[in-house]
Amino acid sequence: MFRESLFPGSVERATLSAEQRQAINDRNSAKRKEMSAKLQEVMAAAEKQAATGKGQAEKVPAADEKPLEPQVASVLRAGWVSIADPWGHLVARTRAALIKGSWLALPTRTAYAGYQWTFSRDSGVVNEIDSGVWRPGDAVGLWHLSASTSAADGLSLSPWSSGEPLLWMSLDSQREISDIRLVPGLRQGDFVACSPPEGIDENGVFLQGSNIVGWSFGPWLSSVYLWGGKSEAELEPMTNVHSFYAATFAKGREEKFAGALALKEEHTDLERLAALLAGFAERPKLALEDTPQYLTPGEVVKQIRQLVTQLLRSGQGAQLVGLLDDGVLLAIGDLKLLLDIVPAITANQGFEPAIQKIESVGRQLVERGGVDVPAVNEVHLKLYQEWLQSLVTVKAVSEAVTVLMTAKAFYPNDPYLHLLAVELALLQNDWQEAERLLAMMQYPARFRDRYELLSRRISEMKGDEGTIVIRFQPGGSRIPLAAGLNQALRQNFIVDTGASMVTIPSATAESLNLQMVQGHHGGRRTVSTAGGMVDAYEVLIESVEINGWVEHNVGALVMDIPGQPGVGLLGLNYLDRFKVSLNSNEGKLTLRPK
Repeated sequence: MFRESLFPGSVERATLSAEQRQAINDRNSAKRKEMSAKLQEVMAAAEKQAATGKGQAEKVPAADEKPLEPQVASVLRAGWVSIADPWGHLVARTRAALIKGSWLALPTRTAYAGYQWTFSRDSGVVNEIDSGVWRPGDAVGLWHLSASTSAADGLSLSPWSSGEPLLWMSLDSQREISDIRLVPGLRQGDFVACSPPEGIDENGVFLQGSNIVGWSFGPWLSSVYLWGGKSEAELEPMTNVHSFYAATFAKGREEKFAGALALKEEHTDLERLAALLAGFAERPKLALEDTPQYLTPGEVVKQIRQLVTQLLRSGQGAQLVGLLDDGVLLAIGDLKLLLDIVPAITANQGFEPAIQKIESVGRQLVERGGVDVPAVNEVHLKLYQEWLQSLVTVKAVSEAVTVLMTAKAFYPNDPYLHLLAVELALLQNDWQEAERLLAMMQYPARFRDRYELLSRRISEMKGDEGTIVIRFQPGGSRIPLAAGLNQALRQNFIVDTGASMVTIPSATAESLNLQMVQGHHGGRRTVSTAGGMVDAYEVLIESVEINGWVEHNVGALVMDIPGQPGVGLLGLNYLDRFKVSLNSNEGKLTLRPK
């Protein structure tokens, strides 16, 4: 009788016109909706009675109340399945239909990461799902409620008969499609996978007579699945929810991510970051398309970058750099994350480690992506520029030359690097090379001031050729310089026009094996200094070289200046050999030979 209510006149319908078929479908749909509404009323009353106590007497129908039609007991019962992970995070939520109050079908993809499964009927009753019929590799499983409801609650399960038409009923809307015939596809365990009919793109069930024989799963699965196993009366659970969790999710990368994301506020940002990074050390257990969205690497990297930003703002760059080593960065595979931490690497370890990170990890990540990433080159170039500028500023000429050669191999036409090369040539007192380099390139407008400054310095050096030019801090009173003694060692001096003779420390005299000479004071004397009286003796220095200019046979006093260990004075017996020009404002001392 129920079959006739769903498929009335199924044998004769093949001869009906399209208009007649539509009229029959409309009439049947209206009847099913009316039956469903009646059942909703009855079920609501039954649940209300159950909630007020089992001992109450059953309601007796009033005289004018029609008895419930037998077919109504088999109308579809549906609800929501909620899947949560061990930390209470909702992983998935989808519609499902009950089979005789105990069983429901779920696509396996919805349950990954799920440790607690519940079914909430539209009527409000909630049951846990605890076991089911599922094998590893099955795309769909039949799952069982922990506490069964009335055996009459829901349709029966029956194997699909390929010779009979199907009725499809949506669980997401009021849509129904009748007279469906499906071509059998591949057998998958107890199910037969088939291509979905046109227009079926929602969660729904396929009916034959009064039985559920298959399912569509909307966005979860592209195929529809028809039942080819036993009836529900013969079904026995073969696994449980926790076994499913252990087989599909436990001890994998995704579980590590889920646990890390669930850490509470009592955990520091550094601890949360370390927990997320630990996940990348594990192998994934799920295919990317089956991974819950919040556990995909892309979503987890977003969380990591937020934590990195917070840690950098709170001044924990050193600890951060320690966590994000090359192996972790390559496992994560995110170029933006690498660029985020480059400033912290530079601040805590220096330019060279930061550049090495770009050239090793950055290069591999770019090669993986198969496309050039301009942002990586920009950061790389900027690091070389800042590193070289810092070396030029402190006049670390030898190291600067090495860095310049490496940087030029990557960026031969960068104007900033080229101007730094000009400065290096000037530091080496080679104005000819500086002039040649400066003329080699056209410079953008933003470098005009720097270009003009270097041009003036080259012109000054040209004019100073054949002279000794000593530069010092403009406006300063202290004029430091370094000189070569006897072609053997470098000695730091301070120019002192108040000192009658050059002085050198005793350690320098010993290194050069200088012997005391007999002067008109007998070789030894007591000298007055700012720190008091100091004993000294006179020696003869064979050669003094400053900026390439060499003077021979320079007398000097051997004495250690109080408060200035290792420093000598460049006194008048040396300076008087030159015409001295001092410009304190420009920080320039010029010595022209007489």
